[in-house]
Amino acid sequence: MLNIQPRPAQVVVDLTADHVERANLWIPEIVEVGASGAFLPFAKSSEHPVAWIREEAKSRYDLRLPGLLSLSASVQADESGFALEIEIGNSAAEDWGEVHACICLQLTPAASFLDLGWERTWCVVGGQLVRVAEMEKIGRGNPFYLFSMLDGHQAPLRHRDPHRAGAKWRFTEASPDHGFICVTSVDASKTVWMGWEDVQYLQCNAASAYGCIHTNPYFGDIGEGERVSRRGRVSTVEGGAQAALESFLEEFG
Repeated sequence: MLNIQPRPAQVVVDLTADHVERANLWIPEIVEVGASGAFLPFAKSSEHPVAWIREEAKSRYDLRLPGLLSLSASVQADESGFALEIEIGNSAAEDWGEVHACICLQLTPAASFLDLGWERTWCVVGGQLVRVAEMEKIGRGNPFYLFSMLDGHQAPLRHRDPHRAGAKWRFTEASPDHGFICVTSVDASKTVWMGWEDVQYLQCNAASAYGCIHTNPYFGDIGEGERVSRRGRVSTVEGGAQAALESFLEEFG
């Protein structure tokens, strides 16, 4: 029997006002307790499905899985992009360590932004914008999958050693300054960026079937009964990577 794998935490967002360039925003793709490498399943419960609610320019969902977790997310459209928010609550009978969520912006449908060579994909290292393609890579992972850890953070336990046999991701040798990543359009007229207020690592994937960027918010340790929220943004600006960085800094400081 054929299987269908739904991705109910995805929404389609416009990257340009003419509705031509669109991306799939996965909020979140996964939730992981990084200290143990455990996934927190949330998208396969028929009794408690992820159900987006549309409220004019805002879409949101609010999920409760008794004995496991609560998860809510919202995407609020404005003139230049989307304000994002996600909250994770610990409903389990144990404390969680190093919790993070992977937030994926799939640019495959956005032809002018898709950048499988990472030549137009930028982050900030040592106060300077750098192309991801030019960053030194380490590890034995697939060359099309890349982690870039921020200072003070470790990779999730499952991926902590990029040099081991069977590693999926390579790492960048340098650490980005903050949770900003952007991609400039082919004609250099526009740049889409994503960022969050507290980020564990950036991520780029460039498989033959899709290309995506991530900036993955970090929730830290979440004790039993506690809830933690993080604020993020996806936005498109006129101009190049510098204009996108200025927009990010205006939003997050």
